[in-house]
Amino acid sequence: MIALVEPPKVERHSVLDEPVSASRLTLFHSCRLKFFYRYVAKIQKPASAALHVGKAVHAGLQHWSKRRWMGKPCGAEEIKADFENHWAHSQAEEPVVFEADEEEVQREKAWGLVEMYLRETPVPPEEKPEAVEVGVEADLSSHGLPTLRGFIDLVRPGGLIVDFKTTAQTPNEEQVFHRNETQLTAYGLLYSLL
Repeated sequence: MIALVEPPKVERHSVLDEPVSASRLTLFHSCRLKFFYRYVAKIQKPASAALHVGKAVHAGLQHWSKRRWMGKPCGAEEIKADFENHWAHSQAEEPVVFEADEEEVQREKAWGLVEMYLRETPVPPEEKPEAVEVGVEADLSSHGLPTLRGFIDLVRPGGLIVDFKTTAQTPNEEQVFHRNETQLTAYGLLYSLL
């Protein structure tokens, strides 16, 4: 006699049930194996110097935008102080192992990028942002999709969305839109649903 036994019921948490971000979508489209390692297997890479620099630049620009939004002074001295505080705090929170004098070189490189953004930005210094580093979310389940989430760096008057990027090499103008189209589309959608 053969007895049929049902397999045990296993509760499965699917990565597809989690909210998604533009970076998660971009990674899925560019390399599904990397997506698997990061979001399914949850394998964490140690923080790199490049990531630390990018976060520091982003923080400096965020402080610049927040100061303008709050009507506070936003000269290079104030931004530099905020930048230095962020660098020290993030290094204490998630340390990056730098070689010999590399930390000072990387900090100066990061601050140089912040200065370049401040010097060359088309955003007038007196312009008050509509929003700075705003978290946005849309439940798209009625369309058969997961929740879409994002953090918009800066929303200028009139709803102009700005997202600051850092890269190790000068970007190819033809590839900039292609590399960022998922994020720009997601942020445009999220902003339109506010």
